[in-house]
Order: sequence, then C-alpha cells, then structure tokens
Amino acid sequence: LERGINAHGLTNRTLVVTNDEDVASLAAAAGVAAVRPSSTTPTLSSVALKWYTIHTILLNGRGVVYVDPAVVLLDDPSKYFYGDSDLESASDGWDDVTAYGYDHVVDDPSMDWSRFLHGGRVAS
Repeated sequence: LERGINAHGLTNRTLVVTNDEDVASLAAAAGVAAVRPSSTTPTLSSVALKWYTIHTILLNGRGVVYVDPAVVLLDDPSKYFYGDSDLESASDGWDDVTAYGYDHVVDDPSMDWSRFLHGGRVAS
C-alpha cells in the first residue's frame, strides 16, 4: 500500500474492502480507507464480496477501477482511461483471446432467424 497507493497520491481515491480484520488494520495503518461488511450484510465469498462492493459503489454514482491485490501500481492508472464506462478492470489474460474475450458461437438451425447464439468469455 505504501509503495503503490501512497507513493502515487491515490490514498483518497482508494478503498480496501475485506472480510479480514488484519487486512483492514494494515490498510488503516497505511492511511488507506478500509471497510468490512456490516453484520447485516450476508456472509459472502471473496468473489461475491468483490461484485457486491462494485455494485454498491456504482449504485452510489461513482466510477470503479477494480484491480487484483497482486497488481503493482507504477503510476496513477486513471490517466489512461477513456472515461467511457463505469467499470474499468485489468484482465489476467495472457493472449488476445483471454485478454479481450472469445466469442463462442453456437449454430442451431432449428432456431430459424435467431439460430446463432453468442457467448463471451474473458479471463479476469
């Protein structure tokens, strides 16, 4: 936290959401806002907690940049966004298909004019 978020002046723009009291304490000690779900929030897995938090922030009219905790910030990432979406996310994709998505198409002739079903996959 200190070498990434604090070094780039992102302390006031960062929120750590965690189920772990130790992580919340570390973030608070580094001067970064940290929250834990309230007792009224259902117990959530880490994946569900991530999406629940993003959903809550978006409902409150704020934009979201979600990055994995293993990401190292070398600069303020918001300088590189186009601002054309509510959610900007870094992908763990390792090639074009996993980074940008794979358009999986199923052809079902029995469906007549709507015979092509498209489904997308992106590694995240």
